[in-house]
Amino acid sequence: MSKGEIEVPLREPIHSKDLDPNFKNEVSDTYLGRNLNACYKCGACSGGCPVGLVTEIYKPREVIGKTILGLRDEILAGDLIWLCATCYACEDRCPQKVNIADVNLALRNIAFREGHAPKALVEQAKVMIETGWVQHPTASMDKKREELGLKRLSKRALEDLQKIVEATGFYDLVYRKKEEEK
Repeated sequence: MSKGEIEVPLREPIHSKDLDPNFKNEVSDTYLGRNLNACYKCGACSGGCPVGLVTEIYKPREVIGKTILGLRDEILAGDLIWLCATCYACEDRCPQKVNIADVNLALRNIAFREGHAPKALVEQAKVMIETGWVQHPTASMDKKREELGLKRLSKRALEDLQKIVEATGFYDLVYRKKEEEK
């Protein structure tokens, strides 16, 4: 490469066999993804994304575009959807009022349901279900609660949480119960 030339990495060609033409409908049929199809990929979302400012690999426009195109496996099994900070800056900038962060949450829900969640997230969900906390409680946490005049968390609150995760099916998703029964 000579001085002044810019090297542009090329991606592998997209083949029709890799596309799921119903994927955009699957996402837009959810409440969170309801206005996905209004996007015309102008890029305003990516231009103002704070995550995109610190990493070149995350661009909301790319996630939305790949979803509309039907790159289901790439989106759901990849890391991109888990990088979004859900700050909603993209939605503030969108001329079409596409709920971009919400679409991303819809994608995460589908990915989680299909077993594509990051292992650390699944482990954190297990801790929450088992303890009522998103991290294992420690003696220093109990001490801090006491210093702040807060009561210890009751067993009742944990029981209520566990009823909610059972009733919503979240327990089965986290522990993959339905897959084990097959």
